[in-house]
Amino acid sequence: MAAAAGTGPRTVLRPVPGVTAEMVAQYRPLAPAFAARIARRILEEVAAFSGDPRVQEALVRATRSGVELFVDALAGAPAEGRSVDTFYQWLGRREAEAGRGLDALRAAHHVATQESSVEVRRFVGELGLGSEIAVRITELLHAYLERLFNEAFRGYLKAQEERLHDRGVARRQLMGALLTGESSGSVEEQAARAGWPVPDSIVVAVTRVPEGKPVGREADRGALTCVRKGYLTIVGESQMMEAVITDRAARFESPVAVSWPVTVDEVHLARRWAMRALRLAAEGLIQVPEDHLLHCADHRAALCIHADPELRRRADLDALRPLLAEKGRRRVDLAETLLVALQTRQGAPAIAAHLKVHHRTVRARTRRLEELFGDRLQDRTRAVDLLTALESALPRWRQEIG
Repeated sequence: MAAAAGTGPRTVLRPVPGVTAEMVAQYRPLAPAFAARIARRILEEVAAFSGDPRVQEALVRATRSGVELFVDALAGAPAEGRSVDTFYQWLGRREAEAGRGLDALRAAHHVATQESSVEVRRFVGELGLGSEIAVRITELLHAYLERLFNEAFRGYLKAQEERLHDRGVARRQLMGALLTGESSGSVEEQAARAGWPVPDSIVVAVTRVPEGKPVGREADRGALTCVRKGYLTIVGESQMMEAVITDRAARFESPVAVSWPVTVDEVHLARRWAMRALRLAAEGLIQVPEDHLLHCADHRAALCIHADPELRRRADLDALRPLLAEKGRRRVDLAETLLVALQTRQGAPAIAAHLKVHHRTVRARTRRLEELFGDRLQDRTRAVDLLTALESALPRWRQEIG
């Protein structure tokens, strides 16, 4: 916006040619009443300024100082509005800190412009000055008022920037608290500072960040985000997260693991489950749908089986040790046959149909399995252990042979 004179951070005014110090001296005693009239009308018409005594006092002082500065400039006195600028910047800052927009400041600026135009016409008429001088004074006054609004706007923007920065820091701290499992009391305090209403039902989504892809921000939708070791975590209210997650999966074209709804105290657990789901998908242990959305609720059994990957591998090795003597494709064929046999408890023809091989092949494999495992195949408890181990180990063995 235009300044009255100059473009620096100060309000600097110049006298108007044709207006003498003697003319201004006649007006000076009327200036306080004029300033009071502007302030009174603003407080009456702009509701945002009427409920805060500090704002009311600052507005009265700012209006009075602003009018005095303008009158001094007309009289030819050196006039630099540092203190006036400070007043208006403070008003702008207060509006930002209160979470309001610029409507109140614009309304106050409109009122001041109207009242000032009326006052100029009255002043010029009483002194009998020409219309050309009236235009000059009006132009200077409007530019001056525009500059004061600009100062308020500058204070508003500065406060907004600080607020966004502080909120960003608070949100990062809140996300850290959620992912480390801090108590809900501590989280609620941090959530209040971050301006994040704690939902009753929360969904956590995790996905790997593809190289060269911008992470983006979900804050406008009310979600919290962070990136750690190449993985993006998004936390938000359950219903709202559906659109966020779908959009993210479409843009990244990589699996997005989505937790079932949890409470605020369970966010760190939900992230652990989602990370585990991504690892299992990468190992081929669970299938990734075409839409890239990997819902943990659909894979609870696999998540439980692989809760401790190293322990699971050791358990698999113990249960399936006889098969380790077989190599590559042969081991996979035997394991697939045993898996179908344990799952279906059917004869060779049915197993052969399922595997799309000849029934004689199944019978040959079955004889070999009986040699390897003996009575364990007839023991129901041990058969369950075998079945669990096969479901866990077979995808890895298939990957090994390509």
